[in-house]
Amino acid sequence: MNGIDDAYKYYAFISYKSEDEKWAKRLQEDVEKYRLPSYLCKKYPSSSKRLKPCFRYHTDIGINELKSELNEKLEKSKFLIVVCSPKSAASDWVGDEIETFVRLGRKINIIPFIVDGVPYSEDETECLHPLIKKQFPRSESHEDDREILGANVNEEGQGSRRAKWNKAVVKVIAKMQGLEFDELWQRERRRRIRNLIVGSFVGVVLMCLLGFEYYKTRPCDIHFVVKDMSVSNDHMPQLQNATLVAYVGDNRYEHTLKTLDDMLTVNNVPAALLGTPVRVVFHHDDYLTMDTTFLLDKSQTVGIRRNDSVYGNIELLLFDLHGLPLPNCSVTVHNHICITDSCGILRCFIPLAEQRERYEIRVGQTTDIIAPTYNLVGQSKTLDIK
Repeated sequence: MNGIDDAYKYYAFISYKSEDEKWAKRLQEDVEKYRLPSYLCKKYPSSSKRLKPCFRYHTDIGINELKSELNEKLEKSKFLIVVCSPKSAASDWVGDEIETFVRLGRKINIIPFIVDGVPYSEDETECLHPLIKKQFPRSESHEDDREILGANVNEEGQGSRRAKWNKAVVKVIAKMQGLEFDELWQRERRRRIRNLIVGSFVGVVLMCLLGFEYYKTRPCDIHFVVKDMSVSNDHMPQLQNATLVAYVGDNRYEHTLKTLDDMLTVNNVPAALLGTPVRVVFHHDDYLTMDTTFLLDKSQTVGIRRNDSVYGNIELLLFDLHGLPLPNCSVTVHNHICITDSCGILRCFIPLAEQRERYEIRVGQTTDIIAPTYNLVGQSKTLDIK
């Protein structure tokens, strides 16, 4: 059946000394939460799916209630589980509960549960109450004693303290259910091994998830570097004092690049921002302004290019000794031959690969009319040809 007999309200009354309360509480929790496997319920129809409730007076009844009410709880309990230790062995209160249960004719339903001490030692380590020893005198066979005494958390085979406890609890449950201990224990072992495997797998998954979460949120440093993608030209000035700005998340970071090898470093950026859009702005008079968006990476390269017009567009005015413009005059600017217009103005463009900071100017078809080199950057020039 799936319920307790109509004659009882509790599956068990747990008797113990107050000093052993932690053991009694743990035992009550383990017995009540245990579920008998479905196939065993079908195999043994008289068994109960769960052994709940069990009575433990320090939690289930007020401390000031009369002893007669405890006796009433005993009458409504099918089993009496006695938490045995040297302390409970000397307890009159525990003795009264054992005596009452025996008087009710339920001697065979008394289950000793030894948590400390040595049974039948007859010294200070004795853990059995005298009334238990009276009802269950020591036999000549140790195995018979083990069967009578129920469960001993200190003698339940190999393994850890927890494993021995679990085995002792299953022995109590088997006796309450009227089942063979070995059948129930083997199934319980398989269940615990399965749970251990599943728990380990879940633990590994959680560790991976936590590791991934940490990877996403741990801070990291982001480096923004610039790379000159222009045609190489050693005669051009090197990059100096350029402005590089990065907008990472809700923050703006600015850095002055002293040289092309310099970089902008943003520290302690949450890794969760990796792969998100980031705006980068680069500005320098000699280069084209760059304003673009990247998907954020730990090392971000910003490609920059020279501004062709800065050194390439040349405009100058030629005039003679009398201050008159020289129209339609042949002028050579760094191997580029140009002709002045009717106003004596020369306009030309030098390709990026040939650009210089300063140019040599030659006027006319011969080399005897040579002007000094001029810096033609940033403004129109007037050359006085002599």
